[in-house]
Amino acid sequence: MSGQNRVLKVIWKWVAKRNGALTLPELFALRERLHRLKSEALDEFASADLAGKNLLPGFLLQVNGVRDYVTHQIQHREESEAKAPLSSSSVV
Repeated sequence: MSGQNRVLKVIWKWVAKRNGALTLPELFALRERLHRLKSEALDEFASADLAGKNLLPGFLLQVNGVRDYVTHQIQHREESEAKAPLSSSSVV
């Protein structure tokens, strides 16, 4: 679990440093990686291979927080891209 928490910290720092500079494909890939991390942790928990089971709720909270942030960024980017053609066509 501690390895996964380190991964989450790295992801948070990476997202924070690149705030607004991530492309949609990068955001989708990041969200998919978070999904895999969460699935792996839950699978390990279910098979009783997870060390520090008491850390699982905190880990899931972090994964969900990062995922929600990334999803918000995706939605914001998609809305911005959808509005871009409208603003350029209104100039013509």
